[in-house]
Formats: sequence, C-alpha cells, structure tokens
Amino acid sequence: RDSKLTRLLQESLGGRAKTCIIATLSPSHGCIDESASTLEYAARAKNIKNRPEVNARTSKRCLVKEFSHEIESLRNALDATRAKNGVYLPPEQFAAMEEQIATQEAQLNEAEQAMEARKAEAEKLIGRCSELEELGNQTRAELDAERE
Repeated sequence: RDSKLTRLLQESLGGRAKTCIIATLSPSHGCIDESASTLEYAARAKNIKNRPEVNARTSKRCLVKEFSHEIESLRNALDATRAKNGVYLPPEQFAAMEEQIATQEAQLNEAEQAMEARKAEAEKLIGRCSELEELGNQTRAELDAERE
C-alpha cells in the first residue's frame, strides 16, 4: 500500500479497467530480497477483483430523445397545474397508487378487526382475573374466620 508502484497503478488496480501485470525478476543472488518482494506483490495484485465495464457512449440522438421525454412530462405537469386539476400523473402511475391505497386500506381494516378482537379478549381476561381475586379474598376471609 505504501509502495511507489502501488501509487502508480492505483487507478488501474482499483478501477473498472482490465489490468495485466508482468512481474520481472532477476536471477542474481544479490537481488533475492527484491525478487521475493516482487513475487509477493504480484501474488497480492493477482487477488484483486475488479469489474471492467464498457464505457457507455451517449449519442446526441439518445440525449435529445431523453430530454424531449422530460420536456413532454414537464409540459403535461404545467398544463395540469394551469388547469387547476391538481398534480399531473401518468395514468399508469395513478392506477398503481390507487391500487396501493386500496391494499393498505384492506390491511388497516384487518388490523383494526384483530385489535378489537384482542381488546375484547383482554377485557374478558381482566374480568376473569378480578373474579378470581374476589374469590381468593373470600377464601382468605373464610380461612381467617375458621382459624379464630
């Protein structure tokens, strides 16, 4: 990470380009340390994974087409605003939103029904608990009376 070679190859190793590294070694015994270091670096560089992608060329026609669609949608929104019909939405998007609202309302109704059922069950259990407490108090009173 701190070597000059890494700094030089930084864009190639971490980017979206294909990279080919050739490790050059010396057969001399005096350069064993450098050769070992080069081999270690090459092994580490070999394990780097990058995903090369083809650079997309944007033609003038594509840009003009994209901008014309955007201009058309903005004009529709402006016309709807001028006519005071609210916010303009494409029919598909409006239908999807209505469907989502209907689904959420159905889920809300189901949740409310489940909540009411649980609330009734909780009230029933609270009533049963108070009955048992009263019965327990009566039993204690009877036991105290018998002990005296």
